[in-house]
Amino acid sequence: MKKGWVVFLIIIVLFIGLMGIEKFKFGKVGGEGNYPPSVDFERSVEEVLDKLLPNKIYDVYWKKLFPYQTFFESLDGFTNSGVAIADAQLTFTTGASENDFARLLKQPDNHGFITFSQPSRFKTAFELAQVTNQTAYFFRGGDPSASNQGYGFKVVDGTLYGVTIDSGGTENAVSLQSVSADTEYEVEARYSPSDKVIFYVGSSAGSIVQEKGTSTTNLPSPSEVVNDLLFSVRIATNEDAAKVMYISYVQILQFRDVLK
Repeated sequence: MKKGWVVFLIIIVLFIGLMGIEKFKFGKVGGEGNYPPSVDFERSVEEVLDKLLPNKIYDVYWKKLFPYQTFFESLDGFTNSGVAIADAQLTFTTGASENDFARLLKQPDNHGFITFSQPSRFKTAFELAQVTNQTAYFFRGGDPSASNQGYGFKVVDGTLYGVTIDSGGTENAVSLQSVSADTEYEVEARYSPSDKVIFYVGSSAGSIVQEKGTSTTNLPSPSEVVNDLLFSVRIATNEDAAKVMYISYVQILQFRDVLK
C-alpha cells in the first residue's frame, strides 16, 4: 500500500516536470516570495489528480479492501440461537438456567477475504437490559467461548473489557470502563497485526468514540491468512435467570491478503 502511493507521487512529480516548470510558475505577492500558487498551477494539478486518482482509488478499494456492514434486516446467512429481530435491531435472550446463552455467528463460505494478516477495524453498538451475573462478547472472529482467536470486547458484571485471543485460545482482557443497564454504547477496535489492538468507546451509537485502552499481548496470529469466522456476538447468563441484550449493527473494514 505504501509503495503504491510512493509510485503515485513520483508519477505526479514526473508529469509536472514533463509539462515544463514554466507552466507551473508561482504567482508573487508583494514582489517577494512564491506564494500563493498561480491559477494555472492549481488547474494543472487538479487535471492530474482528476485523471489519476479515480482509477487509483477504485483499484485500491476493489483489490485491497474488504468492507462489511449489516443492520440485520434479516437473519438469513447467520448461525444463531436465542436471537430475534425487533425494532430494527437484534434481541438476544438467554434461557433462565445458569450457563444458558444466546449467540450469533457470521461464517461466510467465501473466506478468502477474511484474514488476521492485515490491519482491520471492527465496530458495533450494544445495550444490556441487565449488567450483573452475565458475560457478553462482541468479537471479530469465531465464538470466543470455543477458544477461537480474534479481538473485540466483552462485558462481565458491569465492566467493559477490550479482549484479544491468540491462536492457542489464551485471552488478554483490558479493563476499559463500567457500563450501565438500558444504556447504548458504541465500541470500535482497531487491529494492527503483530503489534496491538486499540479499543474505543462512545456513550451512544453515532457518538464520537474515545480511546480507552490497548492490548499488545495474545494477539491473533498473522499467519492466519484466510478463515471463515468473520464475527460473533454472544451473551451467557451466570445464574438461573434470563438475560437480554440488543445490538443494532456490525461494521468491519480490513485490508485483504488475497487478490493483490
